[in-house]
Amino acid sequence: MVAVAAGSCVIGKFMPETFSNIGKQMVGLGLIVGFIFAGLVGIILCAAFGSDKIKRWFYER
Repeated sequence: MVAVAAGSCVIGKFMPETFSNIGKQMVGLGLIVGFIFAGLVGIILCAAFGSDKIKRWFYER
């Protein structure tokens, strides 16, 4: 990871436009993956609390 970061800094000094484009793409990809992951977690939680067994277990606690 450190080598990748150091390499990125070197690349960024020689080609700032390319480096900023790569950074923007990584941020965009991270946001997309984050939204998908959050959606899956939300669906799982909705399914869990939608089922009566989980509801009963939750209210008994």
